[in-house]
Amino acid sequence: MKSKAPAFMACTASLGIRPQSVEALEKFEANGSIKLDTLRRAAEALDCTLVYALVPNTSLEAMVCDRDSHDQSSA
Repeated sequence: MKSKAPAFMACTASLGIRPQSVEALEKFEANGSIKLDTLRRAAEALDCTLVYALVPNTSLEAMVCDRDSHDQSSA
């Protein structure tokens, strides 16, 4: 295994896990299977706030207009 940077090693120590586990976390995050609790623990260890958000693909105005036009067509 290649040498890891000191900051990376400090991060793994503060998380209380091995460097291999951090690599596994990165893999789980990349394929979308990481758990929120795991992200929360990582954020706390890094003195960060975990923000989990749903961001609409369209504007609120467009969603309201679409809903109104749908409501009118089904009335």
